Amino acid sequence: MSNLEFETVMTELGIKNLRKDTSTGETICFINGMHIAYRENGKVDVEGNIPYEVALLIAKKYPEFRDQILPFGSRANTKEMVNKSKILTKDNKSVINGYWSISAQGLIVLLTELEYYHQYGIYTEELRKSFKLRQRELLESYAKSILEKHYDMLGYTKEEWRANNLDNNYSDIEAEIVPYMEELSKNMNPFANGDHKINSIEDLNKGIRFAHKNSYAEQDGCGLHIKNEDGTSSYCEVGINPQYPYFAHKFKFMNEEGEDVQIESLIDATANLIMFNVDRANFVKFDLTYDLNNAVTKTYIEEDKPITQEQIDVLKLYLEQATAKAKIVVTDKFFTPSKRKKLH
Repeated sequence: MSNLEFETVMTELGIKNLRKDTSTGETICFINGMHIAYRENGKVDVEGNIPYEVALLIAKKYPEFRDQILPFGSRANTKEMVNKSKILTKDNKSVINGYWSISAQGLIVLLTELEYYHQYGIYTEELRKSFKLRQRELLESYAKSILEKHYDMLGYTKEEWRANNLDNNYSDIEAEIVPYMEELSKNMNPFANGDHKINSIEDLNKGIRFAHKNSYAEQDGCGLHIKNEDGTSSYCEVGINPQYPYFAHKFKFMNEEGEDVQIESLIDATANLIMFNVDRANFVKFDLTYDLNNAVTKTYIEEDKPITQEQIDVLKLYLEQATAKAKIVVTDKFFTPSKRKKLH
């Protein structure tokens, strides 16, 4: 998770004693005897004597978070892993010594369950019903808050960026390719469309993870990581970096032919590039960078060559496939048409 996500979780939970550890630079706090630290790798450590019954309940009742809330030293949060992690304290109590969490939603689940245990210590149907309602409200409130914080970034379209940074005098090749790129951009990033709204905060919580720092921008990037119904993963990234002005986005998917396709676009002050690669059965079928401004293709081992019409047609074909996939896994799954431009 990003530091922005971590701080948003803490805010939603009413935890205000965050501070920077001057020796490590990590964001830390202490709750109910737990030491909580946000690491640079995006993981959050929750360290301390966590009651065994809480750990067991989380493993049994939250299978959807099995790979997001992990006992130290484990790769999956299962009953077996909890039992392996169990230790005895000096006063003979069964505990595990901590978790690390890789998602904001998983962290909310973990911290609310710990809060419940320390507040009540018993598990009755009435108390649990009230608790689950509050937990759901917190997850929804978190999602709405993080969406608002990302909204301007995600809604910043390529055309808006170009209008501020470049003239719009497309080359002939750009004019042929840009409509396909724009259609992909609209479907992989519905936030950029003023005519869509979110279907369900709960579905969005389960299906999309945000990454505030991504491969394109140290501070002003945003990633949408989408889990598909078949268990595979597509992802979209949108990046805007005012310090080194460029706009970029990336979409990765598997097509019906079983090919892994990745398409990236990058616009900066001097170039409009599309990085395009296709792998099939671990064999690189295509790996080209299209420099649309200069009408050439680039590779690591050859000199620049003029873009051929065949290469343009291949790129257009895969852009159409990417758009169709993005429409299924992002637009149609999480959004419905609406005239509203705001999220609330």
